[in-house]
Amino acid sequence: MGSVSVFQKLKHRHIGYPLLPSLQAGYLYRSLRCTGRWEYDAASSSPYGSIFGLEFSPQGDVVVAACEKTSILILDPYTHCCVKAVNQAHSDCVNCVRFLDNRTFLTCSDDTSLAIWDIRRMDEKVNTLNGHNNWVKSIQYSHKERLLVTTGFDDTIRVWETDKFAEGCVTGQIAMHCKYITRLKLTPDAKKMVVSTSVGFLFVIHELSLQSLEEDMDGFDPVRVWMSHVQGDRRYLRMDQFLRNRNRVQFISDFLSEMFPWCINSMEVHPEGKCVVSRFASEDFGAEWTVVHALESTNDGQLPLLWYKEEANRERDFIKEVCFSQDGHVICSPFAFGFRLFSPTIDCSVYVDPHQYTDMKPSELIEVNTTIGHRSVVLTTRCSPVHMLFASGCLDGRVCFNQPCLA
Repeated sequence: MGSVSVFQKLKHRHIGYPLLPSLQAGYLYRSLRCTGRWEYDAASSSPYGSIFGLEFSPQGDVVVAACEKTSILILDPYTHCCVKAVNQAHSDCVNCVRFLDNRTFLTCSDDTSLAIWDIRRMDEKVNTLNGHNNWVKSIQYSHKERLLVTTGFDDTIRVWETDKFAEGCVTGQIAMHCKYITRLKLTPDAKKMVVSTSVGFLFVIHELSLQSLEEDMDGFDPVRVWMSHVQGDRRYLRMDQFLRNRNRVQFISDFLSEMFPWCINSMEVHPEGKCVVSRFASEDFGAEWTVVHALESTNDGQLPLLWYKEEANRERDFIKEVCFSQDGHVICSPFAFGFRLFSPTIDCSVYVDPHQYTDMKPSELIEVNTTIGHRSVVLTTRCSPVHMLFASGCLDGRVCFNQPCLA
């Protein structure tokens, strides 16, 4: 057929034309290749350390990399150049990046703080947020309530008022205590919050109200309640947190018997909030899994396991960050020196309503593509919100940019 532009595919999709076979999602995802990379200039090891996190701006024209050696990098995803390197962004490794809008983003660190940055003026921070007393691992923003929510290894979920960010000293309010918390994610509409732990369970808070979370979760211990669930004591279901509408709690407990979930340290919510993908190690750390659970209850009131895939269990001491594509058709998961793309269907069709899976047994995800572009183990992946463009960061500090290569 000749050379086909990805932008032609996007234009056809935008105006509603039926796609040619060579422009369909499955074909494009199978043709994904490393088309460019950013590498540091030094001949020795990276001056910035490993890439622990990547985040695109809402317009997709900037990528921010969170680095092991206290640094953040501002990268151009089109020219693959480093626009700016901030060498002392924090006093310990940087874990996560989250954009509030096209110019403002936050970073969090093992130094227990969060930093606010304006991408137009990177010479200094806008402000520093202190409150956590251990490593900070997750940042999420609720546009609905204009509140920031963060988690750290101090076993707390904290809420911050963004209207006060310009003030000199800002301390987040503790909204909830949860032992062994690892990650927190909001659905795009901020109506649900998904929390993962290092002791093998996740839970969802429905009809989320961050302003009321402290009041509604007062005295609620997720770990203790989970242990009651494991022991078959169902009396916890009569607790107010499981019955109310606002900030209603629901456990995700549907796993295959051979999985033995333990340290759930990577998680991402579907772009339409339909499901959540998580990656975890088994209890004996002998296996690693990527699984997808529904975020809407089926007729039996459960949040079912929909799909799963066993992973290569390499570099066990490092977290592997998974992500969805911008259209939610595929899952991108680090794999050795690259990443794999998974989908429930070979043609990468759209995720369907989980209610259709009431009587369906969990099935294995289909491997659509494997892309190798690094010289060391990949730790994090991220997809552009506007283009079919994936970025991946690795242990030795390099970033690869991956796009469809069509003949």
